[in-house]
Amino acid sequence: WIVLVFMLAISAAPAVFIFSTIGIFMNTYAAEFGWSRSQISGCVTLLTASTALTLPIVGYMIDRLGAKRIILISMVLYALCLATIPVFVQQIWQLALMYLLIGIFAIGTTTVTYIRIIATWFDKRRGLAIGIVISGIGLGSAYVPILVQYMISNYGWQSAYYVLASIVILVPLPLIYFVIKETPAMMGLVADGIKAKRAPEISIEKEGVELTDALRSHIFWLLFLIFICISFVLNGVFSHLVPMLTDRGMLAVNAAAAASAVGVTLFIGRILIGYLVDRIFAPYVAMFFFTLSTIGIAILMSGVAGWYAVTASVLIGFSLGAEADLISFLASRYFGLRAFGTIYGLLLSAMMLGIAVSPLMFALSYESTGSYSSILAIAVIVNIAVILMMTLLGPFPNWQKTSIAD
Repeated sequence: WIVLVFMLAISAAPAVFIFSTIGIFMNTYAAEFGWSRSQISGCVTLLTASTALTLPIVGYMIDRLGAKRIILISMVLYALCLATIPVFVQQIWQLALMYLLIGIFAIGTTTVTYIRIIATWFDKRRGLAIGIVISGIGLGSAYVPILVQYMISNYGWQSAYYVLASIVILVPLPLIYFVIKETPAMMGLVADGIKAKRAPEISIEKEGVELTDALRSHIFWLLFLIFICISFVLNGVFSHLVPMLTDRGMLAVNAAAAASAVGVTLFIGRILIGYLVDRIFAPYVAMFFFTLSTIGIAILMSGVAGWYAVTASVLIGFSLGAEADLISFLASRYFGLRAFGTIYGLLLSAMMLGIAVSPLMFALSYESTGSYSSILAIAVIVNIAVILMMTLLGPFPNWQKTSIAD
């Protein structure tokens, strides 16, 4: 139940409601207000930059106050922000302000809170549990672009935001309030739902290193760089996918369908990756899926449309979101759970920095050259560099603990 609820919750996170729809709203804003792609992308950059700066603070708070109360408060504020956009926004600075507020107030709806609870509940099947939860990004990315395009086409862009705000309030918020327990100990259990015959000498949430030890590790900084780069590439491509394809002559509804295809494969890929990292060394799994995204971006770079573009989108979808479940799994395995919220928050902020820069950089490249070819070529090179960096990660530490089943 915890995995299912968090999968539904993350399908309504800003990573879905903002990023999977930005390309659709980009065309709408341009038509109604005359805003350029770089202006709109700059607002997204502001959102992700504010999220990146807030993540370490929230991670620290989670380690000390718990995650559930932060999730609930954040969801209410997030829904209010979404509902305020159609009422308040008439100028570009107003959109920028609302995105800034979402970046700050919706911080509790990001993976840093959900994965902290999941990592406490699961050990042996942690990768699969994380993969299923983060597959919610794919679930949302599959239906949200089509839903938003339908609302915009039939009822105006304002209605789309009201629908998104309603989803947050009516689906994940009550489920989390009534269903989620912070730790297995609240139900007389330990990790993996096992009822221990005797308590472990060290509970799973107390294993691992302190923040200072993690910051002295080259693994931490290697992961930091890897996830800045891969998030820059994947989210830059995805945020501009719809306008990129409409520029090539595809109808808006077909371009939105291509974006939804990314969501479908993202959904499947997250579960598959979660299953595999429990059985295969996680950096090897990452290298395989990042290779798929490299091929997909290279196909888009050739200027294709139609089914070729959908194929490229599918390949990219297998990697998009992989950075989120991989970063959480790798952080928990390399550094343990003792300071997981803070460490994961810092690594996730690296990913958010890549996301923050990418939409604007892709837009500026398009407006300066008249196409996306140059920035897509850079994306291919960066993707290859990430694959090579993954080879430098060492084995996981063996955190010693008493068997919880003894």
